[in-house]
Amino acid sequence: MTKTELHGPQAPLHEQLKGIRKNLQIGDHLSALTACRRLLPQHPNNESLLALLLRGFQLKGDSESELSFLANYAKQHDLNSVLYLRYVSLLNKTCRVQQALDALDNYPHKNHPAYKNILIEVLQRAGQHNEALNILQKSLAAEPNNWQFHFRSGVLQHSLGLREESIESLKTAYKLNPDSGAVYWHLANIKSYTLTESERRSAKIVSLSKKDEAVEAMHANYALGKYYEDNKKYAESFTHYSNANHHQRKLHPYDKSINTKLLNDLLLSVDANFKQKREDWGFKSTGPIFVVGLPRSGTTLLEQILCSHSKISAMGELYNIIHCARTISIFDHITPGMHYENYTNALQEMNRESAHQWGKRYFEDTQIHRGKARFFVDKMPSNFWHIPLIKTILPDAKIIDIRRHPLSSGFSVFKQCFPKGHNYSNGLKSTGRNYKQYTAIMNHYNRVYPNSIHTIKYESLVRNTEHEIRNLFTYLELEFENNCLHFHKTRRAIRTPSSEQVRQPIFEKGILQWKNYEEQLTPLQEILMEIIHDYEKEF
Repeated sequence: MTKTELHGPQAPLHEQLKGIRKNLQIGDHLSALTACRRLLPQHPNNESLLALLLRGFQLKGDSESELSFLANYAKQHDLNSVLYLRYVSLLNKTCRVQQALDALDNYPHKNHPAYKNILIEVLQRAGQHNEALNILQKSLAAEPNNWQFHFRSGVLQHSLGLREESIESLKTAYKLNPDSGAVYWHLANIKSYTLTESERRSAKIVSLSKKDEAVEAMHANYALGKYYEDNKKYAESFTHYSNANHHQRKLHPYDKSINTKLLNDLLLSVDANFKQKREDWGFKSTGPIFVVGLPRSGTTLLEQILCSHSKISAMGELYNIIHCARTISIFDHITPGMHYENYTNALQEMNRESAHQWGKRYFEDTQIHRGKARFFVDKMPSNFWHIPLIKTILPDAKIIDIRRHPLSSGFSVFKQCFPKGHNYSNGLKSTGRNYKQYTAIMNHYNRVYPNSIHTIKYESLVRNTEHEIRNLFTYLELEFENNCLHFHKTRRAIRTPSSEQVRQPIFEKGILQWKNYEEQLTPLQEILMEIIHDYEKEF
């Protein structure tokens, strides 16, 4: 029997499933999905087949098709707990947060081990952080020695501005599990907290004893970098930040060709003709305000200022635009992990009806985040790549680009532990290249969409606060309100590393922190020399 016959349509089911697994192992999602769809009508309840089909969708990055399949499958078959909770997870992943909450409310097996985890995840996505914290607190009452419950409580309390409670929870987690590097990092990530000498020693032990466990060693080294920075021992601090990024590169390798291709494709395809053809497309709403830029550039500060206005609500960092961009880019032969391989072609091929539908869906899916506010802020920094998409589906949206000194921005992302999505930040040279790409694409968009994007320099916002805020509201066509000068008094949950800073009056302390590491930042300076010169001419 040939290899084709062994795993082909006439082979026994177990052999065909083996063939599908091999296709998935080599990244051939197209063959795997084709085989699964062929077999499913004869074996609709085969759990192995269903699992392989869903794995095929995941490898392809096609969450919408996976969700659609489960929704249709549920019309004819009962979903077991695993499939039902996967369905809920997909609703959440595809930004249908309200539907995910509704589905969880209707779930009959609320004692299922995975139920609470997914519920907490969805509540956090919905911005209902207090409700998520309450669930964790109830879980702690039942399992007071569960270090993960204490840890997750501490992270949530930090988001809610409950500094002392967060520290207490994280210290309890550390005592219950001193081998977790993540606990030390989240303690250190409370910007106004410095690790104790005892905690430093324990973190050092983890950084050395767990050096073959990249996740734990990475977190411990980030924590130690912050400890030595707090104590003004900058050489030791940089060594640990570098070690942390070394481990990050093992976990999240960076392929510079991906963003290079995306940049070049966008520069070539998005021009005056692209803009002119789509000028009257999309869903009409003046409500959305997009804050874009690089991470750690002041986006959270800007969001806090905006949502201190009586007519504006903050929605946080939403994935709706990124999800739209990735979904329209899906095609049969997409390379696994290459989400934007076909992006510019998909942008060119989007029609008027599709643009309106995606804009309408954005408006509807974000309802849960904004409440009744007339205007609402979407603060996903990396949406800067997707300004042509935003202008196509939401043509009346306002876009604010906040920029920070290249070395200040670069060092801030280099020393920050990002869970995912910022692989470039794990090296100084790649961080510099990313800043150049960001500058290049934003300058291009300003030429294509003149007077549509409001640019703010972080340093100017700090030093000339009222002037910049008044200019900002002139751009937004809203009346200035004094509350926006007292933004630190606005109470809300904040899930970014700047959560503490924006709860304080504005200060200049962070502007020149990079100078403590000026010698170590030479590779970054060399890459960004011309951009630094242009940036500093304005101050």
